[in-house]
Amino acid sequence: MGLMRLMVVTMVEPLPLDGPVERSDLADRDVPTLRSFEGFCAAESERLAKALATTLNNRELGREAADEALARAWPRWAEVSEYDNPAGWVYRVGLDSERELEDQSSPGRRFVSRSGSPLYPGG
Repeated sequence: MGLMRLMVVTMVEPLPLDGPVERSDLADRDVPTLRSFEGFCAAESERLAKALATTLNNRELGREAADEALARAWPRWAEVSEYDNPAGWVYRVGLDSERELEDQSSPGRRFVSRSGSPLYPGG
């Protein structure tokens, strides 16, 4: 379900938000780039989520970080796909995005999300 939700978010996110979305906006997307990105997501999404979950010590945060990183990768996929290690770039973006959220959140959330409290089953 996470991958399907990701695809919907990534298809809409980079479109202009200053007016209605036209069907032609979606049709203008480069089909080979889209297929390349879909293949990357299918091959790497779970592995990225697991790696981020391990690093963050929280399965839910790992999945959220992977989804966010993949969403950020889509608008620049033509460039990212040419990197020596696109999965490494996406992993780093996921880690940075979660740390940005952590820095903005309350100290209590940071402690609970990292402590594995039984009150928070994802921890």
